[in-house]
Amino acid sequence: MSIEDLSLNINKRFDFVDKRFDSVDKCLGSVDKRLNSIQKEINFLASSSAREFKDISHRFDLLEISVAGIKKVIINGRFDKRMEQLERDMDKVKQALAL
Repeated sequence: MSIEDLSLNINKRFDFVDKRFDSVDKCLGSVDKRLNSIQKEINFLASSSAREFKDISHRFDLLEISVAGIKKVIINGRFDKRMEQLERDMDKVKQALAL
């Protein structure tokens, strides 16, 4: 293989990886929106019935599982700050659920 062929092959792989990271970024954006929605619901349901509170707790657990799955996919440091923010937001929601 020539150097040009190797370079082209490497560039294709980088393009593929970049597309994967764009996909992960979209997933993180979706998770972030869901987390914000859940936080709003928790604030609204703070004085609601136990059944509604249990439902929101279950939804938060599912969201936490989603975030954990996405974290496994991330191998590039460019998402570190966003993940740290999501983890802080999840901690806030956990604290709100504990009240």
